[in-house]
Amino acid sequence: MMGCSVREAQARIDAHEFAEWVACDEIDPPGLARIELHLALLRQEVANRLRGKGEPPHKLGEFMLRFDSPRRHRDWHDIKTEMTAFAHLHNRMNRKRAKHGDNR
Repeated sequence: MMGCSVREAQARIDAHEFAEWVACDEIDPPGLARIELHLALLRQEVANRLRGKGEPPHKLGEFMLRFDSPRRHRDWHDIKTEMTAFAHLHNRMNRKRAKHGDNR
């Protein structure tokens, strides 16, 4: 229960109801967690639509932000690899559009 102290929440609901709220939050996370989940679903959908033939489908976990792991130092080689992969993906999209007559 947001918007009240722990003592007020304990006075308002019992342990069983609290467990139900926890279960609901796990199924449909509130606030930023819900937004992040929806964004990850969108990123997964886009990536799966753009994957090449024979490539396995992407999993949702690949697109969830992780705040608990330390950031790895990236040097220029890493950035070049990422930008090259992005350029290949971008060019593949443009070829698909051209093939289907989409001139966006």
